[in-house]
Amino acid sequence: MDREEIKELAYSLYDLLKREDLERVEEYLLEGLREEKAEKLGMVKTPILNSIGRELGKLIAKEDWRFARLLKLWKFSLAGAERIGYGVTSGREIRYIVINALGGDF
Repeated sequence: MDREEIKELAYSLYDLLKREDLERVEEYLLEGLREEKAEKLGMVKTPILNSIGRELGKLIAKEDWRFARLLKLWKFSLAGAERIGYGVTSGREIRYIVINALGGDF
């Protein structure tokens, strides 16, 4: 996934968060990352998720709703979480993106 694809995905996630459409955030994210899953474990590599999260963080940095909606997104990712492997549950991609969106130095 190149830089432009990451920016485009982050902007689309920002747009969905702006509308508070959390279910679509998950669907859109998983659809956009389908090709990025590693064959062996079936997970998206962490650096890609970190990059998407940082880009999203830049977009939402000045929004007054950023913490509340990212918290809702975090909780949404845990609500239906299922164990998919050793120490890994579903929703991992969303949680990595939320962590990086909040942790940026913008």
